[in-house]
Amino acid sequence: MRAEPPRSLRLQLPRALLDPQQGDLACGDADGLLPVQLELEGGRVAAIRPLASAEGLPLALTPPVDVPLASIAGGTDLVGCLVLGNLYSNVYMGEIQGQSLGIDVDVFTDEGESVKDGEKGELVVKKPFPSMPVKFWGDDDGQKYHKAYFNRFKNIWHHGDFIERTLNNGFIMRGRSDATLNPGGVRIGTAEIYQQVEDIDFITEGLVVGQDYKDDVRIILFITTKNNEELNDEKIKSIKSKIRKNCSPKHVPSIIIKVPEIPRTKSGKIVELAVRKVIHGETINNKEAIANPEALKYFENIPQLK
Repeated sequence: MRAEPPRSLRLQLPRALLDPQQGDLACGDADGLLPVQLELEGGRVAAIRPLASAEGLPLALTPPVDVPLASIAGGTDLVGCLVLGNLYSNVYMGEIQGQSLGIDVDVFTDEGESVKDGEKGELVVKKPFPSMPVKFWGDDDGQKYHKAYFNRFKNIWHHGDFIERTLNNGFIMRGRSDATLNPGGVRIGTAEIYQQVEDIDFITEGLVVGQDYKDDVRIILFITTKNNEELNDEKIKSIKSKIRKNCSPKHVPSIIIKVPEIPRTKSGKIVELAVRKVIHGETINNKEAIANPEALKYFENIPQLK
């Protein structure tokens, strides 16, 4: 079952885009980014609402009609995008429009075969492309480079994203490959759950992981709430009901826990793998990449996860 399209999206936008009087932003000016919620109507942005304190900005802004907004996916390692938007092809809600020019993007099964339209798999690039890195600094024999990108499929760039190619020749990102969930042997992308959870009024953010439990994997959902609202049985029931209705029974979390803060990288990405390691009592090797490592303390020895 395909999940219903979101009614809102949360992201960060440059303040200069929302308030032209602020002028141009320097590249990487984190202070110039504002967390906002885009209210969607019929696939279009109807309103932009700041989620944090934004002095001088109204509670709702009229979106700039001449600025195209598009989802993209790629990486700093390849200095660009593998899939992205464009000005010419059709736009379908919830989908990235297509692949980048000059890049042989495909979606593979675990066996290394191209998936059919409407199926999920691994995001790959089948031929070398102009901005493809050729080595890592200090990796003289190339072992780390090969392990990072070419260990999964021979001579095929494996980007590490779980993705769906749609019937419209577009793409839907389902989550990181190494963060996918496998309850009962069914592979689920974390983004499928986030799409449902982050559209719930009292939730500000969510993080979902799989916990090894009784020879299987159970889904654990952590959330933060608006104004620190309490998470009661009624709210938990409503969250599970929405996920079951719009996704499937396999997507429904076994346990939902309210946390004070979601840990994230310095570039703003939530750190699912780090949380998964913490709840399993494993060591995290790259804490220096986490912007708020103190947030991980809460995930240690949680009684509900024993």
